[in-house]
Amino acid sequence: MAIRGAIRVEFEDVFPHGAWLVSEVAPVKDYDRSTEQIDQQVVERDDQGEPVLVDGQPLRHWQAMVMDADPQVKQRDKTLPVTVIATHQPVPPEAVANTPFVPVELTGMTFRTWLNRQGCRPPRGGRQHICGAREVVSLIATGLQAPTTAKTPAPVGNGRGGSG
Repeated sequence: MAIRGAIRVEFEDVFPHGAWLVSEVAPVKDYDRSTEQIDQQVVERDDQGEPVLVDGQPLRHWQAMVMDADPQVKQRDKTLPVTVIATHQPVPPEAVANTPFVPVELTGMTFRTWLNRQGCRPPRGGRQHICGAREVVSLIATGLQAPTTAKTPAPVGNGRGGSG
């Protein structure tokens, strides 16, 4: 079976412990259409290369960094970029009082996997090929909002019934 395109997922399936927004929501630069004088933003396009419009407005790409709240996720996998495709710049929810943390829930989520070969090194001087390729997940959403349900933090402690 060949799966083509993005796969729909629910926020709770990807982030069962919740997530935090840890950056601004910024436009994604379209390097193919930008010039030295003018930066162009990536716009969703149809098969003919025409912009996809919703209510007369093009669907634009925005990017933000999101941190997984799961305490068991490895550090290198904890923060990841999310592309939000929307006609207007998404407005993040408010931060938790007296903290820099912005709890967020992504809506209309899909994902794609791809192979990042940047860690691969070609053979040199009789050495074998060193492959540091990693499978990478690209998360795409259609919006972001304040969480609809509060997540219960994972218990902290040494597992022996004490507090630490």
